[in-house]
Amino acid sequence: MKKIAVFILTFIFLSGLALAQSRVDAQDILKSIDEGKAISYTGVEIVGDLDLTTLQDKEPDKKNKRSNKTFWYHVRTPLTLVDCTFKDDVIAYYHDDRKNETHNAVFHDDVSFQGCEFQGKSAFKYSKFYETANFSNTTYRKEALFKYSKFSTEVSFADSTFAHDANFKYTEFPEAVDFSNAEFEDLANFKYTEFPGGVSFKSVVFQGDANFKYTKFSEPFDFEDTEFEDDVDFKYTKLEGKSFTVYLLKNKK
Repeated sequence: MKKIAVFILTFIFLSGLALAQSRVDAQDILKSIDEGKAISYTGVEIVGDLDLTTLQDKEPDKKNKRSNKTFWYHVRTPLTLVDCTFKDDVIAYYHDDRKNETHNAVFHDDVSFQGCEFQGKSAFKYSKFYETANFSNTTYRKEALFKYSKFSTEVSFADSTFAHDANFKYTEFPEAVDFSNAEFEDLANFKYTEFPGGVSFKSVVFQGDANFKYTKFSEPFDFEDTEFEDDVDFKYTKLEGKSFTVYLLKNKK
């Protein structure tokens, strides 16, 4: 009986240890960022809001000429989060209506959310990415908010699933962008977005409306096997400075 009891207690202890290792508190990640430590997790659940607008490395935007105040929060360590599930919100942007203040995150090192699942909000509006950014094979259960985000190098959203609105309006992509094999289940908004380094929408499925109004495309450009199951707007869209309508007519099957 004693051996059985010891075995049960050992099993409970090891099970609890495994659970602790598979779940990470978002506050612990924020604390490590504040301490300048590199972040690297694979296959864990992250609980609690990962609110990057609470970091200690904060400064006001002195160049901002708008009526509202803007603050930048600096993430100076690499973030490697692979096959992780975010149970709550990931916040790199927040606007305080009461104070008329905008709070944004700046990523100074490599960022990877590869194979992750955002079950809560994923707010990266106005965020700046100075190094590589990998959002491939990632699932967004709520709105994927990348409006006005600025990327500096190549970025991948390949094989990702956008279950709600995907907002890339005014997003800056100076280098190549990969959306190949992605699925947009709701509105995909790329209005006013520019792709000077090229983009791939190869084998992408747009189940909801797709808005490419005023979008500017450049080569290399890939729309092969792309499916539009609802309305799509290419009004005033350009490819290499020319009307996108000409491209559509030439490639019409």
